[in-house]
Amino acid sequence: MTTTTDIQNQIQTNGDLSVSEARNFSEEEYKEKKFLTFQNACPPPAGTQYSVVDQGNASPKFIRMSMYNVPSTTQLREATKVPLGLFVRPFAPCDVEKGEQVPDADFREIGMVPRCRRCRAYVNPATQFQGYNMTCNMCHYTSPLPTDYVAPLDSNGVRTDYLQRAELHRGVVDFLVPKEYNLDELPSKPLNHVFLVDLTQASTSAQLPRIFASAIRLAIYENFGGESSLPPNAKISIIGFDKRLHFYDLSPSLMQTKVSIVGDLDDPFLPFYDGLFGDPTESYSVIESVLNTLEQPKSMSDTDPAFGAALNAAKVLLSEVGGGQVTAVLSALPSWGPGVVKPKILAGKQIADYDKEVMTAENTFYQNLLKEYIKTNIGLNLFVASKTPVDLINTGLLAQQTGGVLKTFHNFDPYVDEEELTHTIKDSVKKVTGYQGQLKIRCSSGLQVNKYYGGFQTSGEATDPVLPVLNNDTSIACDFVYDGKLETKYDGHFQIALLYTASDGQRKVRVINSC
Repeated sequence: MTTTTDIQNQIQTNGDLSVSEARNFSEEEYKEKKFLTFQNACPPPAGTQYSVVDQGNASPKFIRMSMYNVPSTTQLREATKVPLGLFVRPFAPCDVEKGEQVPDADFREIGMVPRCRRCRAYVNPATQFQGYNMTCNMCHYTSPLPTDYVAPLDSNGVRTDYLQRAELHRGVVDFLVPKEYNLDELPSKPLNHVFLVDLTQASTSAQLPRIFASAIRLAIYENFGGESSLPPNAKISIIGFDKRLHFYDLSPSLMQTKVSIVGDLDDPFLPFYDGLFGDPTESYSVIESVLNTLEQPKSMSDTDPAFGAALNAAKVLLSEVGGGQVTAVLSALPSWGPGVVKPKILAGKQIADYDKEVMTAENTFYQNLLKEYIKTNIGLNLFVASKTPVDLINTGLLAQQTGGVLKTFHNFDPYVDEEELTHTIKDSVKKVTGYQGQLKIRCSSGLQVNKYYGGFQTSGEATDPVLPVLNNDTSIACDFVYDGKLETKYDGHFQIALLYTASDGQRKVRVINSC
């Protein structure tokens, strides 16, 4: 086995390393030590397994810059031929056992979060304090502090409560914010789930209802015994679809579920109100009844899936509760009701025309529905298990742009792919961390955000990303342009602020700081 000493000797002898040797060197190096976010200038390679000590600068697991020495002028930046930008993963997995969990900073009693009055940057480890005022490290503007947040300074100008307040010594912090931060000033609620079950002939032949029922059971009853593993007060709804919509009554008073079938797909209505959502613990017996029904083989089924109508029905349900997560399995091209997609036949076309027509979403139903999903903070997880083309450019548009998961199983075989599909669906439900997300990136004076990149949409006239559903894989990139000259006597500062509702219903702002 190659040791760190051997690799260091090789560097001294040869002067360089191959890519594989450099990766191995990094792995060996961080087996013996931790990455210190302020003392260590550049992070280890992205594939390296390492532990982090947060010294007031965000862990590279959350944010990575394209360069860690920022040019002071645009001419100097252009000479490097490297764009100035960052990549942020707000909910990157942390090693809790090694103390990497993100701390909370509770500002609900104070009533307001200390922020710069000019650029609106949040208080952070680089903020300077003078009595009843604070000086922003981004724009250097002095703002007054809330009376309840004032603290004396020691002889070095450091607050005496420096170690008691996580936002003053940690690079990544969750601010628990007062009700003024709630969406539309309505009380925040836990994340609710809607499961859309394909009941068509193709789905039944592939045993998808049975597999989906098993995945739902694993996702919400991970510990079995009827105790929900979802956050407290989170509820679920189950809707089946073929040429019609099947609404399952999940009222806890029922011993066995009731099914209401709706055939009006263009303007679907909710056949009942109480029982559309059920608490997984209180309604355990009736939910089990639904899942057992789905697991039973069916002799007769429709051939055409009304997938668009099912997505519309899920929107109607979740818009009443402030948003949530939709998880669906699709077995064939949607060929019934609103959102019908026809197979594309482009024989004889040139490659350029073919790419333009095949790779561009053209179905206005899904484009309009996407706007509604964004507006009502709904995300879609879509799993396609089909032996025929399904036109993911249109049908997968909502999953791609709402922070959801989109995965296909080509030539799906239940005897081969069942386990992977089951656990993929379960994980997509379990790893959701929140919803109703709005992201903003701020930077030092002299820079401004040029463009955001990622699977998201914007809302209204705002250009900042709106993220209906958030999970461990949610990622956003951006690049910066110069609107002035950077002062070389100051460090370059970047702050990502993500306002969101956690899965348990608590409204938070995750603040990620990089210096």
